[in-house]
Amino acid sequence: MNKVILSISAMLLMSAAAAAQSNGSTVSQTGTANDALVAQIGLSNGSNVLQNGATNNSNVSQVGNTNIADMDQFGDVNVGKIDQSGSTHLATQTQTGISNFAHVIQANANNSSTQVQEGNSNRAIAFQNKNDNGNTAPGEFNVATQTQIGDSNYSIVTQGPYSNGSDNLASLRQEGDRNNQNAYQDWEYSSTSIQSQVGDDNQSYTQQNAGGVNVADISQVGDSNISNTRQSYAHENTALVIQDGDANDSNIYQEDGDYNFAKNAQVGDMNFSTVYQTGDLHSSIVNQNGSSNISNVTQSN
Repeated sequence: MNKVILSISAMLLMSAAAAAQSNGSTVSQTGTANDALVAQIGLSNGSNVLQNGATNNSNVSQVGNTNIADMDQFGDVNVGKIDQSGSTHLATQTQTGISNFAHVIQANANNSSTQVQEGNSNRAIAFQNKNDNGNTAPGEFNVATQTQIGDSNYSIVTQGPYSNGSDNLASLRQEGDRNNQNAYQDWEYSSTSIQSQVGDDNQSYTQQNAGGVNVADISQVGDSNISNTRQSYAHENTALVIQDGDANDSNIYQEDGDYNFAKNAQVGDMNFSTVYQTGDLHSSIVNQNGSSNISNVTQSN
């Protein structure tokens, strides 16, 4: 039997105004033993939950005004959670398969998150102006998109968890199995992290903190590739990584400087490249084709 607990709403306005400013919730379930919980406190929040399959679980919490949550789950034993506090957030989650997990936590105002998973045992998590300790940080207008196709992939976006973080974009996509992606943006403004992985057992991590208008663009095709990119106390830096093959390793560190450019392009297998830039106006381009090549670049002023 489906279990539905609909719209726990606390309204503080007079009854004459409540009709125009009330919360709205729709739950549609088809299958067996699905469970949906929607809790709304505030004004003009909207929630839509659709579940088709067996033993799926959806949990939507909206505290504030004018937030929108959309949750669609198809398959079995999927779990989806949306937590919104503040105003004018948008969260969309779609899961198709078995035993997937998706969770978005949004605080303050005007954040947007989209998470799509197709396959089995995938996990996607997005923190926007809130950390895993439950503390809220200032910031708004952050955008996070995560797409995973395959099995046992893991993706996480963290935007403004401890200090002010606004107007940041994180776009992560994985196709294959057992891939791992992580985008971290804190005390950062107007920065962009783009990550794409196609294959199996790849890892990509970008960290952008204490700066602004930085760009990290990572593309990996193949298996067991690793990319680490860090931009800290930096402004208007660009890091580009292209890896095509297996077991390649790229590291780019841009710290305490502005207007730096670094590109690591590796085609083949077991290549290794590290670029370390401190100061301003540096440029590094590394192109490696073949196998087992090693490059180390250090630039400072």
